Amino acid sequence: MFKRVERAKNLLVNRRHYKVSTIAIESGFLDDTYFCRVFKKQTGMTPIEYRTRHINIQKLQPAY
Repeated sequence: MFKRVERAKNLLVNRRHYKVSTIAIESGFLDDTYFCRVFKKQTGMTPIEYRTRHINIQKLQPAY
């Protein structure tokens, strides 16, 4: 299950146009409600909160 959540985290940040339900399926979850529950339990935030936080962090980092 840990690997599926890691894949989902990557997709949430790098595939911004994907819906959460699509990311759930792409990560190997059959049910997006269950995916959100597992994701929040492992990360402490919902998939949308995770996406928003990490996209904002990327915007703040300087480009080299």
